[in-house]
Amino acid sequence: MSATPAAPRSTPWAPLRHPVFRALWIAALASNFGASMHEVGEGWLMTSLSPSPLSVALLQAAESLAIFLLAIPAGALADVVDRDVSQSRRKAGFWSAQRRSGLSRSRIG
Repeated sequence: MSATPAAPRSTPWAPLRHPVFRALWIAALASNFGASMHEVGEGWLMTSLSPSPLSVALLQAAESLAIFLLAIPAGALADVVDRDVSQSRRKAGFWSAQRRSGLSRSRIG
């Protein structure tokens, strides 16, 4: 009987050993921290403009409403649509928008 080598022990911090994953994780952490700061600033500004709890609640609800309304349809659409076709259409749309933007800028300047 040959002894099989033991598998390396996995820890929760193991993915952070990879530089690319670590960089993306730190960037996501910084982005989420900034978004939280933004939300606190919005609430604070709203309470200084109008101390009504309803207006503060409406502001927070309006901010998260788009995510609640679009998340499930977007996920269902992503499951149904062919990825290659969707990507080529997005690229064509971006190219068209850049083209129009460039044309409008050349007329202005």
